[in-house]
Amino acid sequence: MATAEAQTRIIETAVSLFNAEGVKAVSVNRIAAACGISRGHLHYHFRTKEDLIATIFERLAQEAAEDAGKDLHQPTLAHMRVMFERYTQLVWRYRFFFRELTALTNRDPLLCQRYFENRIRRLAELETFFRTLVASGLLRAPVPPATIPALVHLSWIVCDNWLAFSEAGGDPLDATRLGEGYDLIMALFAPYIVAP
Repeated sequence: MATAEAQTRIIETAVSLFNAEGVKAVSVNRIAAACGISRGHLHYHFRTKEDLIATIFERLAQEAAEDAGKDLHQPTLAHMRVMFERYTQLVWRYRFFFRELTALTNRDPLLCQRYFENRIRRLAELETFFRTLVASGLLRAPVPPATIPALVHLSWIVCDNWLAFSEAGGDPLDATRLGEGYDLIMALFAPYIVAP
């Protein structure tokens, strides 16, 4: 198995197991066994479980960045919906990360730094997107104390934490719950949408 192919298989297997059972419950041995490789072979690609999680985060961040680049070129209300739906799907695909965000970033200072650097970039891009919607007359500018940065931060908090919030309430984690999180985000912006 080629190196890139082996790494992809390890990452996809780990994401699947982490999503199903949580990071703490899944050992490196278990990931290796699920991939049909030895622990040594897995360690050849990823020294520790933390290295594997950091690589998964880089993949998640890259997917988000690719999508964000497209978003800035299409500032419409319809695209706002697409953008939030797409991000909630990304959260679902890597739900273990968002569900265990605090524990993961507390355990790995470098991952914490990467996460916060990524968050700063994404928040700035979202602010640009929404300022463009305001400038084009599609959204009303919020009246203080509400601000575009505040709305963007609130939407980020809902996106990143909705699944953990739902799970803590005993609700099953599925696409329906994901849709409810999306509806909450849209409710944040509804008062500012200019009727067509």
